[in-house]
Amino acid sequence: MRQTPQTSTRIRTSIGLGTGVGSSTSCSGLPVIGPGAPRIIALIQSSCPASESRTGVDFAAEVVSVPTNADGVLYGDVLRAGWRQASYRCTYSYADTSPVAEGARSLALSLTGANGYLRIHGNGVAVSGKSALKFLLHGGSSGGQDLLLKVCVDGKWQTSVALASFGGKPGVNGWKEYAIPLASLKASRGRITEVKIWVKNAQKPLNLDWMRIE
Repeated sequence: MRQTPQTSTRIRTSIGLGTGVGSSTSCSGLPVIGPGAPRIIALIQSSCPASESRTGVDFAAEVVSVPTNADGVLYGDVLRAGWRQASYRCTYSYADTSPVAEGARSLALSLTGANGYLRIHGNGVAVSGKSALKFLLHGGSSGGQDLLLKVCVDGKWQTSVALASFGGKPGVNGWKEYAIPLASLKASRGRITEVKIWVKNAQKPLNLDWMRIE
């Protein structure tokens, strides 16, 4: 349950606990461990007018209680419990401390060659009752990265979409929030088991934060 008091004080921090239970299979055919974990996220950003937000979303002061194996968070300071990654022509870190949009860390990502990608995959996240894949991107000192994204639903890869078509390319030295409709990803039903961010050509480094299915 979200609680949003009318105040300009905003808080975001996170506390997580996880245990692995069960197993599943990713689109790549690799076995993955199923998570089971309570997670509490509290959001605080102070000294900021209630009408403003770094991400374009006004959180006011909210506390969100999120169980990691039941909610749709794929990355929030850490990769979703039970999920892992595969990459090609890509370097990355899940623990970059600057820049950060939410929590204490972001995912630093550098796609260094043609068809480079980062894939994250694990136990499927049911999309019932959800409408979009959301995340924040920081374009670094260059911005303007040409990125594509696609998801795997119930073992089948869907069509790629260009992020520039959903709010423009990542900005320079600032965060931009993306909300990709699940309908546009051909993922309106079933379970999402993988998300792939990829490029046709090498792109400048950028950061990603708070990826979730809502």
